[in-house]
Amino acid sequence: MAHVLGILGQNIKAYEDLLHEVLAKLEAPELVHFKGDLDKLLTEKPQDELVARRYRTLIGGENGYLENLREEKERIKLTIIELKKDEESFIMQCIQKCEQVYNDLMSLSHLSKIEIHGHQQEMIRIIISPLDEELRFAKMRSYINGLIEQVEHIEENKKQAYLASHLTLRELFSAFVVNIKKSDVRIFKVEDIAENSRELPWSRAIGSTGQSNGMYMSIFICLISYIRKLYNPHIGEDSRKFIMLDSPFSGTTAAYIWEPVIKLLDRNNVQLLCVGYDIPTHLMALFDVKYNLAANYDTDKKQTIVVENIRSTMNLDQLSYDKLIGQQLTLS
Repeated sequence: MAHVLGILGQNIKAYEDLLHEVLAKLEAPELVHFKGDLDKLLTEKPQDELVARRYRTLIGGENGYLENLREEKERIKLTIIELKKDEESFIMQCIQKCEQVYNDLMSLSHLSKIEIHGHQQEMIRIIISPLDEELRFAKMRSYINGLIEQVEHIEENKKQAYLASHLTLRELFSAFVVNIKKSDVRIFKVEDIAENSRELPWSRAIGSTGQSNGMYMSIFICLISYIRKLYNPHIGEDSRKFIMLDSPFSGTTAAYIWEPVIKLLDRNNVQLLCVGYDIPTHLMALFDVKYNLAANYDTDKKQTIVVENIRSTMNLDQLSYDKLIGQQLTLS
């Protein structure tokens, strides 16, 4: 009998150790009564054969403690599996959101691609380096697990605010990329001499008044198209947009600055209405349709402002003119 109870005691101790480990990790209060009852049975020794038989049944018989513990162990095992699935599902949701944002940002560069100097050029280039798939999952898991550990030490009434501030898209995106601080936006600056045209970091995207205005208009056109596509993903890139600029030619009169702007308007299907006064003739030729405000006077000398539609029907390539070929001079 003592030998049998000793074996039972060893089994109980083994399960008890397992429960201690599970309780330490999961803090499952529903298991405490099992441990308490088993501790009581281990400390009480049976006095006779009848009591020993009853203890054996209570411990190892049908619906006994050992069977209940096995069932509870299996339930906890399944719960852990489900929790791991939930954890992986949440991490994947965070990664997918970051991937969506990354693809949206890359589409901004796509919207800015036009032909300049005979080759395709992105007027706006987004520089972001996402982690490899395995690394981004591992880094996101580490971030989420670290967040869970930290929130356990925070007061109950402050936990929700803490989680909300640390689960923002900015924080999650930092775990998605190699180094968020090295991300950048580059703007293509067009020069009158093609060889001098180059990309500039956002912090140094400056030039003459006309060049700066040209870069601002390029960014504005792409952002309008990007926002339209972002909030209406089903309309596509060919949806029509409209921009009205008040006297944009003031300080921006060089044709080489306006040419990429016109190409961006066409690339993004944006209708541009420019209001101006005394517009240079060489810029007027860039616009297919031009309106002129004129004054008409009736017999009573009453003035009426009318809009005249000026549309050129001439093909510039068929006009008679001599092509001027210049050469860059240098000072020796």
